[in-house]
Amino acid sequence: MGIFSKSESGGTTPRADVDLKQGELVIESGMDKSDVVKDSSGELLALSEVQRALSEIESVEDIKEIRDKAEAVRKYVESAGLGLEMQNKAAELKLRAERKAGEMLAEMKLHGGDRRSDEQDDRLRLTDLGISKDQSSRWQLLARVPAKLFDDFVAQFTVHQVELTTAEALRYARTLKARKESAATGGQPEQTDSGLLQWPELVEAGIKFGCIYASLDHGSGNAMPLEKLRQLEIESIAAEQSHCHLWTSHEQSNHAESILRAWGFEPRDIFIWVKPKRGPGEYWRRAHELLMLGVRGDCPFLDKSIHSWIQANRPRHGGKPSKVRELIETVSPGPYLELFADRPARGWQCCRVSDDS
Repeated sequence: MGIFSKSESGGTTPRADVDLKQGELVIESGMDKSDVVKDSSGELLALSEVQRALSEIESVEDIKEIRDKAEAVRKYVESAGLGLEMQNKAAELKLRAERKAGEMLAEMKLHGGDRRSDEQDDRLRLTDLGISKDQSSRWQLLARVPAKLFDDFVAQFTVHQVELTTAEALRYARTLKARKESAATGGQPEQTDSGLLQWPELVEAGIKFGCIYASLDHGSGNAMPLEKLRQLEIESIAAEQSHCHLWTSHEQSNHAESILRAWGFEPRDIFIWVKPKRGPGEYWRRAHELLMLGVRGDCPFLDKSIHSWIQANRPRHGGKPSKVRELIETVSPGPYLELFADRPARGWQCCRVSDDS
């Protein structure tokens, strides 16, 4: 089974053939970017085929071999500059192999066994598998992430062109583990109901977000004081290349600009939500809200074909139109974070922030 293959025309193509039965890995030397074919023969296999192959293997040693080869491919793709998409697919294959190995290790109970057993000396040890205790612990941690949540996590990196790394996956797994343990011990019960993180937990998770979404007037008009908003350490959770979308009113637009700059973003543009129902106003009857865009680094705007306004009713439960979140996903890279959230949102990490954060 080839992860990379030669072009049908016979041209030379970077190659890393992984035969799941024979365990062969070949990466041809002397390749550079000019040797890469641009057709589908040079791309990674469909993930469905890879997942099928992993599900059929019953040996930890074989899974580990696939994992090691996927990491070799990832490093080669990175060093050869073959593109983030191919690099992320190799990284995903590596992570899926580690999750599979973690599942199998958990079932084997290699972390001690029954010391009273007469067969203690005969039981299989991690060293027999060529696996360290740290690897076993990390892989089992990844394996405990529910499949659906893991798929959503990976999609944020692969679809929105952000590098997928083992470190980020482990941070995410530790965050989920901490939330589950907190719920089991009765800690922070509101989090069990809502699935939301609190600000300290978000900072502790160490995830860097490519997109941050917030509002100066969050909730039912119960906004955090502006000075406390400026003091939030947003730079500790924002990726070096990232966007911030901040809802504001006409009266508070100057404050929104100053808050974006305090958070490490440069104000660049404004999106307008037009509401059929008019509100009060000293002059014009206000029927719109403003969504200010802040840019950190040279983060690209991924789709420049979208208009700068939308007309929509206010949702029944309050807040902002869900369509805006969909547009943000189109123009900004992930992972995605919503601050001052009061309910979960699919594909987003949502966080509550209190005045004492």
